[in-house]
Amino acid sequence: MREGVTLDGLVEVLRGWGGIYAKMFEAGRISASSIVGMMTGIVDLFFEHGGKYYIADWKTNIMDGVPESFHIDPADPLSSRIAEELAASLYPLQWAIYTVAMHRHLRNTLPGYDYEKHFGGIRYLFVRGITKERPGDGTWIQEPPPLDDLNALDAFFDGN
Repeated sequence: MREGVTLDGLVEVLRGWGGIYAKMFEAGRISASSIVGMMTGIVDLFFEHGGKYYIADWKTNIMDGVPESFHIDPADPLSSRIAEELAASLYPLQWAIYTVAMHRHLRNTLPGYDYEKHFGGIRYLFVRGITKERPGDGTWIQEPPPLDDLNALDAFFDGN
């Protein structure tokens, strides 16, 4: 990150992305103290499948301790308990940063790289909620942000 990159600027860039990103801004969740220590690790998995590249991160959040907490209604995923957990833990911010890093890496290493063709999205896997009895539970599937949004975030981190 370049000098002049601020939390307020980051919030401004992401606020317009909508969906789960907008959910992070409810009730003033993001503050300078809320992001301290957020990026202490690394991407759990960056993989290719069927010509597309994905980011996967395993989460061990306990949440409410009941299996139903890990259910995601495909018709309204933002109403799920997992969406609330994602937003409260600022995971969309984390994966947005991971996406910029992945985009920069592929742009510099993959001949003919095209973000819209080659990036498949993000998978956050809540290991306590994944069971064979309830397929799909515990797995948040996030489509890639639009290229213009990603480019704006990339430029922001460069100080532009």
